[in-house]
Amino acid sequence: MTYRWIYLSDPKTISGSSEEFRTQDAAESFMGAEFSRLLGQGHLAARLMDGDDELYTMKLTADP
Repeated sequence: MTYRWIYLSDPKTISGSSEEFRTQDAAESFMGAEFSRLLGQGHLAARLMDGDDELYTMKLTADP
């Protein structure tokens, strides 16, 4: 399988996606390094996909 991030500008609007990664660890390392840049580009959340299966969604912002 391949892993990728789907970026969201709100809960129902896709605003982009990442490259594909061979492992979940690689995808999560990418997000750890890039979340601030992605937030600056207007992406507010990211959904980790394993092929066509959603693994989880994470917010890129802190709760108020």
